[in-house]
Amino acid sequence: MPHEVDLRGNVSLYGQQSCIWCGAASGQMTMDGYPNPADRVFYAQVDVWNTIQANNSPLPADAAWATDPTGLKESLMLLNPPPPPGSWSVHMNSDRDAVMFDILYWMNRNHYPVATLINRGGHWVVIVRYITDVEPIAGSTPTLQYITKYDPEPHNFGSESTMTAAVWYSTDWVGPVQYAGSWLNQY
Repeated sequence: MPHEVDLRGNVSLYGQQSCIWCGAASGQMTMDGYPNPADRVFYAQVDVWNTIQANNSPLPADAAWATDPTGLKESLMLLNPPPPPGSWSVHMNSDRDAVMFDILYWMNRNHYPVATLINRGGHWVVIVRYITDVEPIAGSTPTLQYITKYDPEPHNFGSESTMTAAVWYSTDWVGPVQYAGSWLNQY
């Protein structure tokens, strides 16, 4: 029997307000999508952007990133506690299936949307829904069937799209990050 996690009712769609603010818009959507409405805090996108910039990786190899995974994670921690049980973390691996399992597992367990890099590291989006063949729990091997993302493009509007796993893996998640830095060759 298929298993579905659908967080679209919790998460507001925001368009990025600048051409390099996809990370800030994705952070804004993630924080405004906390499962408990009392924990949701709205921040202007410029405030999320500024917090990301203050917390991006200090490593010289990561300097070219507008929003790097560390900066986004830290902005989520600083701007809108409480985070999911435990804390926000960066999940990365050269094995795309390992990272996809982490996304599915944690969305199922905590009911928080997940910001992720697509286009080989060139763009941030927020995963808000998926359908798998089985529930993603420890010891399971779920197969992704459908995924829904909130994309902060087009500017100032954003968009929602649902696709099959085959389309997701052949377009948005066609390969690992291709940009220099700490996340090179990682999903």
